[in-house]
Amino acid sequence: FVTHDRSEALQLAHRIGVMHQGRIIQIDLPERIANYQANEIVANFMGVETILPGRVIAFNHDTFLVDVRGRKIEVAGQARVGEEVFLCIRPEEVTLLKDGLDPSPSSARNALSGKVIQIGFVGPYCKVTLDCGFSLVAYITKKSLEILHLDIGDKIVSSFKATAIHVIRK
Repeated sequence: FVTHDRSEALQLAHRIGVMHQGRIIQIDLPERIANYQANEIVANFMGVETILPGRVIAFNHDTFLVDVRGRKIEVAGQARVGEEVFLCIRPEEVTLLKDGLDPSPSSARNALSGKVIQIGFVGPYCKVTLDCGFSLVAYITKKSLEILHLDIGDKIVSSFKATAIHVIRK
């Protein structure tokens, strides 16, 4: 069965093969294709809208720090200092809070300040694109958009867990 609809593929398939330029670049179970992409092409196809190139700058037992354009992002897992990686952050894993508001206690290890540069609608969600020194995409509900009173140019703090990041090694 051939489809370009990733939702259809994830619902119907027992195994999925992703092709690019006439070559199969990953074959795996639907859960693995959805969550553990082999490269940035598969990640992009599977809806990962934030794919950040970076370099590992520190390792501490079960997490490591990646420098992405001067911003430090903490990731769960293991890596070697100096290793080049891509960080894949799914938009539904990113939480937003208006800058200046007190954050509630959270287990999210990453908090990045930024500015809203685009707001759009994707089905039942609002797609909010931030400039954090790089583009970061978050999906929030329409109700959250109303409660936060978000508008283009607003300062915002985004957060996401170290465990929410999928790492692709270069």
